[in-house]
Amino acid sequence: MINSIRNIGIIAHIDAGKTTLSEHFLYYSGKTHKIGEVDEGNTVMDYLEEERKRGITIVSAAAAFQWKLNQNDYLVHLIDTPGHIDFTVEVERSLRVIDGAVVVFSAVEGIQAQSEKVWHQSDKYRVPKIAFINKLDRSGASFERVCTEIKKKFKNVCNLPVQFPVGIENEFSKIVDLINMKLLSFEGDRGEKIVSAEIPEELKIKIDSARQKMIAELANLSDPILELGLEEKMIPAELIQKEIRRLVIANKLVPIFCGSAKKNIGIQPVLEAVINCLPSPADEIENIVGTNLKTGEKVTINPEDNAFCGLVFKVVATENTDILYLRTYSGTIKTNDTLINTRTGQKLKIKRLLRLYSANIEAIDEAGPGDIIGITGLPNTFTGDTLCSFN
Repeated sequence: MINSIRNIGIIAHIDAGKTTLSEHFLYYSGKTHKIGEVDEGNTVMDYLEEERKRGITIVSAAAAFQWKLNQNDYLVHLIDTPGHIDFTVEVERSLRVIDGAVVVFSAVEGIQAQSEKVWHQSDKYRVPKIAFINKLDRSGASFERVCTEIKKKFKNVCNLPVQFPVGIENEFSKIVDLINMKLLSFEGDRGEKIVSAEIPEELKIKIDSARQKMIAELANLSDPILELGLEEKMIPAELIQKEIRRLVIANKLVPIFCGSAKKNIGIQPVLEAVINCLPSPADEIENIVGTNLKTGEKVTINPEDNAFCGLVFKVVATENTDILYLRTYSGTIKTNDTLINTRTGQKLKIKRLLRLYSANIEAIDEAGPGDIIGITGLPNTFTGDTLCSFN
């Protein structure tokens, strides 16, 4: 089902912790049995030898994994993008095809040149976002300072903390969920087990103040929350979550989360926010417009259309063949289908469809709208080409 798909990108300045966050996503989803370490050069997402040698992401890597939330299964396509300014074009290609983004900031360095750059790039493509302030366990970390920087730098949208850290620097150990008003602890060898508890008395004054600020900012954007606030009625967590999702998809709000990927704190709530806050391919954000090859007229492409349409956004050369990364927008694509490359007019037979997992691949039989897949065996097909049904 298209509503259960999330196509997301992880974007940030170099060394903010993008790849470490991605590795934790894969681990907690059960896709991997060990969390890859950038320093040890054994990450799934940074698979090139040069990436592992230098400890940085050079090319965008895609991985698909399953995530279960509230008894529902979701398919998440994760794209880990480079943070170095020299590889900005890789970020641009990814932003064209994702539906939502997680922007990672370091709690020590705050907003840096490339984090500001990728934020504005995502605005250019109208990509809804959530923010994650990472490395709160480090010396010099400050959640409040970075939140203030984000609000001052990116004034075109409401940037709203929905969590609050407990402890600072090496004493950082827990997170308060301001939506549900629960204290979250992350236990186990890798923080696999989340323990939810009531907020301690010594924290209540500070936490109540933080939640009141959150509600006040939401009330400026949400009539239902404003009305309940004026009537001094309780505002249900379900309504808060519903309005946050609506505002994020409308590009009016960026909720801010916190944690430490290195210390396994706060990662699963970010994954849940990917599902709860970021759009599926079925959510209408911006019309996809193409050109009718026969008439030359502009046409709007909808996920409900029967005719297949997809965009090649990356080409990866391997020893045996080129793998084309394809974002599907409408219709269904199957093995042995014949498509047309709109740039060349050439008819192309689809030999293989692949589920992407960084350097690894898995054969699949078909894919529907809103998916991100790999295809092989297409001559004279490059980044930016559109593939459509041949009628």
